[in-house]
Amino acid sequence: MLILRFLYFTSMIFMLFGLITGNFDLLQQMRIILISPDYLITDYMAIAGVGGAFFNSGVLMLLFTLILKLLSINPSGVSIASVMTIGGFALFGKNVFNVWPIVLGVFLYTWLVGENIRTYLYVAFFGTALAPISTHLILSNGFNLTGLFFVLLIGFLLPPLASFSLTLHRGYNLYNVGFTAGFLGMFLGAILKAYDLQPEPRYFWYE
Repeated sequence: MLILRFLYFTSMIFMLFGLITGNFDLLQQMRIILISPDYLITDYMAIAGVGGAFFNSGVLMLLFTLILKLLSINPSGVSIASVMTIGGFALFGKNVFNVWPIVLGVFLYTWLVGENIRTYLYVAFFGTALAPISTHLILSNGFNLTGLFFVLLIGFLLPPLASFSLTLHRGYNLYNVGFTAGFLGMFLGAILKAYDLQPEPRYFWYE
């Protein structure tokens, strides 16, 4: 319970800071964050504002902490690492839209293979490393259902690939899902480049 309280407190502090800093522009800042391309380097504080960036981060930390609570997960160090990683990268790359197709893809896998959703919960959490691809494939030209299908497929592939990666490096990589997401990201990048769909280089950094 202490860990959950810490995560609740941290998320609330971020949200409160975002509300105070963003003031009346907060909704506009959140809209910019949701529809802007999110691949590196896209600092939300640079493109939208400090308030919107911190509020986005706080909301995501709160929502993922609530998932832990709803699924009756016994919180541990991994819980802190996963939620805080999401919160950190929610300042540049993850937002309240683009993380969910990846998470839903993982949940869909657990449902189809008959696994307990708790087994792959942290795969879903850390798998949001690929969240920026959601914005690129789904929102680059309106709302693209084909893009949504492919992002769900990416989330669906994460659990079996993470299990395979573990046998590949035999536990020597502490960031197993990040390792998996990196390989999958390189593969996706090659496919997108082959069809001339690769993201354009970006550099937005708040100074």
